[in-house]
Amino acid sequence: MTAAAWRSHDRFYLGLALATIALSLALRYDGERVRAPGGIRLPGMCASKSLFGFDCPGCGLTRSFVALAHGDLRGAIALHAVGPAFFAFAVVQVPYRLWRRARERGLDPDAQVGPRSSWLGAPGVALVLALVARWAYLVATGAIRVGGTA
Repeated sequence: MTAAAWRSHDRFYLGLALATIALSLALRYDGERVRAPGGIRLPGMCASKSLFGFDCPGCGLTRSFVALAHGDLRGAIALHAVGPAFFAFAVVQVPYRLWRRARERGLDPDAQVGPRSSWLGAPGVALVLALVARWAYLVATGAIRVGGTA
């Protein structure tokens, strides 16, 4: 892959991380719904819950991110146990992507760069596995039932 392609890849993930952090800071959670600036209630965002009647593995992540961005670690964990780890992963993306951009500055746009660092790949896979494992546990224990949550 060329240096230009890597820069595009890094820009995408940097933008995604910054948008996640900015939205988490801008939104508020009132214990019932996530609210936009001005107190505007946002609709529920889970397509799985709307379509199938039960929570998906990511249900609660948005609320968890918002709580954590406002300093409520206990609330963030209560809303989604894996949420704080996912949020930290997004935060780590910012310096990592900026470092990669700075490191690659000055390379010939057609120069070949080395393979992508896997130190972020393994934690990303681990987070997804934790997300699915948490969901499977909640289903197995009856905390999530078809038709709603307990």
